[in-house]
Amino acid sequence: MKIFYNIQGLRGLAVISVIFFHYGFEYFQGGFLGVDIFFVISGYLMSLILDKKISYKTLLNFYLKRLKRVLPALIFIVFISLLLGFLLISENSYERLGKTSLSSIFFTSNFYYWREWGYFDLNSLNKPLLHTWSLSVEMQFYLLFPILLLSIKFFFKKINIIYKLIFIIISFTFFTELIIEEKKIASFYLMPFRLSEFLIGSIGYYYEKNYKTLKINKNYVFILSLGLLLFFILYYDKNIKFPGLNSLLPCIITLILILNKENYLSKKILQNKILLFIGNISYSLYLIHWPLFVYYRIYTFKEPSNAEKFLLIILSIIFAYLINKYIENVFKKKNNQKNNFFYSFSYVVIAIFSISVIFNNGYDFRIKNKKNLYNNNEVKNFINDDLNKEKLFYKKCVINSNSKDIDFIFLGDSHADMYAPGILEFSKKNKKNFCFVSLLVTCNFFGGHSNKDFIKTNCYERQRVVIDYLSKIETSTLVIAHAWHIFDNEDFMQIAKKYDSFYKKIFKENKKNIIFLLSVPEFSNGISGESCTNFPKYLVKKRNCDYASRNSKKIENNHSINEKINFEISQSKMGNIFFLNPYDYLCDNRLCKQVINNNDVYSDTDHLTNYTGKLLINFWQDDLINIIE
Repeated sequence: MKIFYNIQGLRGLAVISVIFFHYGFEYFQGGFLGVDIFFVISGYLMSLILDKKISYKTLLNFYLKRLKRVLPALIFIVFISLLLGFLLISENSYERLGKTSLSSIFFTSNFYYWREWGYFDLNSLNKPLLHTWSLSVEMQFYLLFPILLLSIKFFFKKINIIYKLIFIIISFTFFTELIIEEKKIASFYLMPFRLSEFLIGSIGYYYEKNYKTLKINKNYVFILSLGLLLFFILYYDKNIKFPGLNSLLPCIITLILILNKENYLSKKILQNKILLFIGNISYSLYLIHWPLFVYYRIYTFKEPSNAEKFLLIILSIIFAYLINKYIENVFKKKNNQKNNFFYSFSYVVIAIFSISVIFNNGYDFRIKNKKNLYNNNEVKNFINDDLNKEKLFYKKCVINSNSKDIDFIFLGDSHADMYAPGILEFSKKNKKNFCFVSLLVTCNFFGGHSNKDFIKTNCYERQRVVIDYLSKIETSTLVIAHAWHIFDNEDFMQIAKKYDSFYKKIFKENKKNIIFLLSVPEFSNGISGESCTNFPKYLVKKRNCDYASRNSKKIENNHSINEKINFEISQSKMGNIFFLNPYDYLCDNRLCKQVINNNDVYSDTDHLTNYTGKLLINFWQDDLINIIE
């Protein structure tokens, strides 16, 4: 197939924007558009390749060529990711990597990530093969497109194919817009919601074929188009509604740049030696840059500096050049029995390797042995035995004495759940009756209302029914544990007022005890949402897992939040107000504990393990008894 040098330059631009986005450079938050540029290019080139009589033989040849183009480098990257994962990541992450490896080589990883989680969340930084979702989408398009093209040409033969494609694009874009709010993750990952991007490229090919004289082949059109595309890459961010209508204009602009082959500026800018070099290795570069970044973060256990990021980019380019030369091009150009056997054998080995990782619990023998004095499933056992997720909140009362009176109510979200086993143990030991009330999701009564999730999770209605329930229970004490770290300055300005309103709705003018369990310091000694010690043994030895600096940004921020909450709510005259601060137990003036008695303090970034929750409740035991009694 003829090489279009402006398309190679566009590929270079696309992969650079994706890398800068993935590596977290501040002004490239819309760099994910690079993937959409690739989709438009694929639509254009696939239409060119398939614009001939399609038979069973030509289709089979088409699919085999696509596989030979895509699979060898992908298999190599998956293999390297599995080897590095064995050395560097936890058993849970490695088991998940086994699943993503298997889905990647079968081109279904977009379905896996759709069901698992989102592309923009923090945990995505710990997934070495997350970027393979786009390859899966592309291969699914390759599988569908010949059939779609035959159907388009067969029906309504008198209608120009361009008009048919435009109708399909409008239909799918409209459908995406209808459901994108409700199905945000599905619309991002699944091929039908990306089909319009490929078909825009296809329109370009048929437009170019049918209308030989292209009026868009002008310097000013090129400059305007390139400027707009760069604007979108710099302007878009993870909060924009995407794909759908917001993807159309960048894709149309990409198409204009594809068709703008012959003008002077296109040759000087898109077809310069640097962009052409990057474009020629763009596939290998796309594959290698993300695992390299993920594993570097995990090995160093810190966020890379900008200087380190640029070094990683240089290394990615070097590795991509070698992969392109010795893997991509070898399998692409040489069609012999030896290569085909090696290619097939490698595929089977990777599949077996991935399955082995899955069925052997991520090879957990690599992980440091821990005492596990308390099972982190205790909270699930306490709550989930009678949990009805269809309800707006969860309630459970525990009676430990002959009296049926409720001594205290324990209220909150997941930051209350982490204390539940400790509270249960405390109540039994001291013969206290209590009711546990959980909102199930983050629905803070006193702030965080500007968060979009507050509306999505129906928090106002949840709070209304919880207040109605609490107002009917006679008790002397209410203990509240919330995710306070979500508060911003606006929340602090309203917190006292919201507290007074909350108190009056439940207790009216009666004097009750209100105990606030304040924010934990949070896990700050690393970059992973997993516990510091939950990694291969030799890796843990080189880390300081036991303590984090009291001066770290996150720990200082949460300490400041605790002080503001204490100050603002203490101004209220409603009830007897008390504050219990986890910092008193977990931190001194210099350090905060991350490991206690060989047990991790945190189960993720901001939730305590059940073990630590019990330690804190035991630490506060005398205070709790004095207040409740």
